Amino acid sequence: MSENIVLTTGIYDLIKDHLRRRKTTIQEEEILLGQLKTAKQVRRKELPEDVVTINCEVKIKDIASNEEEKYLFVDAKNEKVKKGKYSILSPIGLATVGNKVGDQITWPFEEGEKKIEILGSAGDQFDLSNLFFQICLVMGAISLVLTKPKLRGIFFILQINGVF
Repeated sequence: MSENIVLTTGIYDLIKDHLRRRKTTIQEEEILLGQLKTAKQVRRKELPEDVVTINCEVKIKDIASNEEEKYLFVDAKNEKVKKGKYSILSPIGLATVGNKVGDQITWPFEEGEKKIEILGSAGDQFDLSNLFFQICLVMGAISLVLTKPKLRGIFFILQINGVF
């Protein structure tokens, strides 16, 4: 485990709120409170790429069984375990958030204490797909405006309203 975890201010506040609502076990709460006391808070753009955070795909190895599994950590409302999307506030999310690739973590999971290692992390999966979607929208709108001059006024109104 990293000496000090690194969190964005938003994730730091999210975990504190989660603890206030008593959504963790006593053991998890003790670990998280200790981590939060020494956590380094940074802006999203300052977060190192190898640190586990929200919208981040992480490869984790169970040290005892030598099994590896990938997780995509998302906001709680977007959790879909069957699709491999886990809430950043799930036990595996809380165990790894703020830690970096190469860290070994001992965590009190529901089925017992486990030691895991973070093998890899790829952040901002959703941000890249969202950017691609936005580029496609803009390109489609420009294409329409060039081929149908009557739509220029509509495009201009949408642009003023921040759609494009």
